[in-house]
Amino acid sequence: MGKKLSGRDGATLGFVSSTDYYRKLLRDAEGLRGSWDAHEATDFLITSWHLFQDWSKSDPKTSLSRSKRNRAKLPAQMNLVLDITRDLANGSKHFQLDQSSADKRKISEVHDGLEANWFSYFFHENVPAVTVEGGWYFSVRVLHNILLAYYH
Repeated sequence: MGKKLSGRDGATLGFVSSTDYYRKLLRDAEGLRGSWDAHEATDFLITSWHLFQDWSKSDPKTSLSRSKRNRAKLPAQMNLVLDITRDLANGSKHFQLDQSSADKRKISEVHDGLEANWFSYFFHENVPAVTVEGGWYFSVRVLHNILLAYYH
């Protein structure tokens, strides 16, 4: 049985709320934990970014999702993680950024997890990661943990 679309109805394959999209994020997170590879990481990060970016648009004005989406009320550290998520999601989808997006980019280097120096070998996990402005290093595992705690 199909569903006739009318007005502003979006064409979906069963997703009707941000809660459904959150469940997708949990499923993507489970896949990521199974391998920590770039494919699973990309799925998780794109879902995570779009959950944040589009999260509250169809939710009630008093919902928790609306208050969590207010970047002005988030700590600077969480805003940085969201910027990293945006950079990875958009870079993974578009490959080449327009100038406006490139100007906002926080990531300065992407690592495949197989770094070739001793420091990386001993102190970084063998998973994809990024370095951002200021030299901060975020592995996909760290981003996964922070983002899941944020959305919970």
